[in-house]
Amino acid sequence: MENVFKEESKEETLSHVVFKVIGQFETLLDRENIAIPNKEREGKEDEACIYGTHYYDLEEAIKEVLSAYF
Repeated sequence: MENVFKEESKEETLSHVVFKVIGQFETLLDRENIAIPNKEREGKEDEACIYGTHYYDLEEAIKEVLSAYF
């Protein structure tokens, strides 16, 4: 498998990996028709399964775990 991140900084690579991990969770939640409740939701049909501060909290938590490997 080709390293698609070879031109990026470690921080950019980490951000891309975190984005892809969250995307996998979103795919699973969407497939199961699950949206995590959040007070910030506006009720729009196109809102992500993981929304608002929940998304950013998850993003930071995953970055923290993965940063030991980058």
